[in-house]
Amino acid sequence: MRRRVLARADAADDDAAETSSDCPHAHGIEVPDDTFATRCLRPLDPRSVFAFRLGLAAVIFWDAYDKAMLVPAFYEGSYSSYPTFAFEEDVGWLAARLNLFTLFHGPAWPSLLLALTAACALGLPWWRSCSVICWCLVTMSTLRNVEVTFIFDRYIHFMLFFSSCLPYHLAQCSRGNSDLVGLLLRLQLAWIYTDAGYGKVMDESKDWTLEAEMPALAVYMQGAPGADQLLQLDKEHFAGWGVRILTALVAWAELLVGPLMLVTSITLPSTCVWIQLLPMAMVWLLHLGIALGMEGGWSIGAIACVSWLALRPRTVWERTEDSAAVQHGASYEHDKVQSAAWSSQFSTPARVAVIFVVSCCLFEMSGVKTRPGPVPTVLLLNRWRVFTGADRSLNWEVAPARLTNGSIIDIWSWQQQINFEKPSYGRKGRWMSFPFTKPASALALDARFAYLCNEWNAVHEAQVEKFQLFELWAFFYNNMTLGPPTKKLLRVQRCAGQGRTVLGEATSQGANATRG
Repeated sequence: MRRRVLARADAADDDAAETSSDCPHAHGIEVPDDTFATRCLRPLDPRSVFAFRLGLAAVIFWDAYDKAMLVPAFYEGSYSSYPTFAFEEDVGWLAARLNLFTLFHGPAWPSLLLALTAACALGLPWWRSCSVICWCLVTMSTLRNVEVTFIFDRYIHFMLFFSSCLPYHLAQCSRGNSDLVGLLLRLQLAWIYTDAGYGKVMDESKDWTLEAEMPALAVYMQGAPGADQLLQLDKEHFAGWGVRILTALVAWAELLVGPLMLVTSITLPSTCVWIQLLPMAMVWLLHLGIALGMEGGWSIGAIACVSWLALRPRTVWERTEDSAAVQHGASYEHDKVQSAAWSSQFSTPARVAVIFVVSCCLFEMSGVKTRPGPVPTVLLLNRWRVFTGADRSLNWEVAPARLTNGSIIDIWSWQQQINFEKPSYGRKGRWMSFPFTKPASALALDARFAYLCNEWNAVHEAQVEKFQLFELWAFFYNNMTLGPPTKKLLRVQRCAGQGRTVLGEATSQGANATRG
């Protein structure tokens, strides 16, 4: 049976001897053979987990800052677009009161909680308590306004949960211990991409196959730097087959990268470094393309690439000259204390992880619709089938508003000129998930759209009298050119104390007029 004493790479001989005394072999503990069973529970390398947590902390810090900039719009309790009473209508009084973000009105309290989230993120790589607090606060901020969340928030939710359950120690001698949470993390990451890829490959539209009339990748590349030129060259020299083949390759790569990761990490010995790095490289390339060609792709790519850092094989660290710098990011003495408590596959965090994963599976099989409250089953949603078909239309919003001085502006984009013909995104980020058509009470609807009036009036002398909110969309032809836009009236909102008007809708083709 092969035995090996594992010591820190940068330690002197006397330090290495001291470290080896704390390893299982020094106490006569047998380390199991490298069999299939032990590979299934092969622990993640502590340095990889630490790098994962470092990257996760950076993403959480950025996300807290981004939300802090949107507190007046989405998280404040009295005058935001989603005040506390509207939140209570959706989740119930008890669930609303249990959410820390609703304790006090005004922007100061949500901003303080987000600042606390950012502060805990700084300690996330070192202390489990910071990881748990971050998960709780991020979860509450997500539940506070689920309408402005997207797949990025779901990814953070799952990765923060696993960060809270993974072992918090770096002793290399713990490699002989089983790691059930590490196996669950591998399965979760594999499921994310298998579910997403299966949705694309098996979608009835066949937009991600070689048979696609309009390849999905060509649609999603619209607006990416240099994409139009590349698509034109492909059309001229390869009759469009370049993007067609690349579209199918992307879908199949997303489908197979999860199983490939499981096969390479479980069935192959740890010495097969480059083969084990292949799935990670595939994911990073996939998300690099998403980041370049899709609005909000950088945030999704960041959390995805950070998550796969946890799977970096230990052999890579042993071949990296600066591995000691990463290893010393946490206390080695604290390390030895925590090793016995948390490295077992039967530890409390492992039990919690199993319960959570099983709950997600049972909820999915139940067929129950997700809800933010009273029981927040939305936290158990573990489906990832997005962008399964090519969106053959482009939609945007225009909101002509009349000011008290008689001028007309676009209150959605804050532009002085109104243009219904040219596609433009007046607001980005979480604003792109603004619930324009979500049903609600009359008071909640009025608060939702009156915020746009208050937002403008707070910083401009000329106040808004009323505005109309239009949704426009234009369809792509097969040659990737846009047809004429269609306009639909979503809302007529009176401001400056003039009351609320009823919802209305109308359609027209390519109009460029502003209603009075």
